Amino acid sequence: MSADAKTDGQRAVRRVCRILALLKGQSIEGVQNSDLARELKESQSTTLRTLEAMAEEDAVTKLESGRWALSRLSLRIHASHATEITRAESRIAELKHSVTAGAHN
Repeated sequence: MSADAKTDGQRAVRRVCRILALLKGQSIEGVQNSDLARELKESQSTTLRTLEAMAEEDAVTKLESGRWALSRLSLRIHASHATEITRAESRIAELKHSVTAGAHN
């Protein structure tokens, strides 16, 4: 792989990550391509190509208004992560309790 291809690939990954971050909290109203492009400092056509590729992978969805939002898949990933964190916090609390209880024996 050439250095240019690696650099292009890295830019594309960064663009995807930045789009995901910009769409955070915009699941109902969505964000216009032009607004995303401006924030990314990319052309609207580059941003649109990225959004369309992301939509093919079900990472984002185009709303009826023409705006873009996180897809149901992205929202399910978030919900799954939140559930995992809650379980981990519960397990940590159990461990703390058992360590504290053991210290009194």
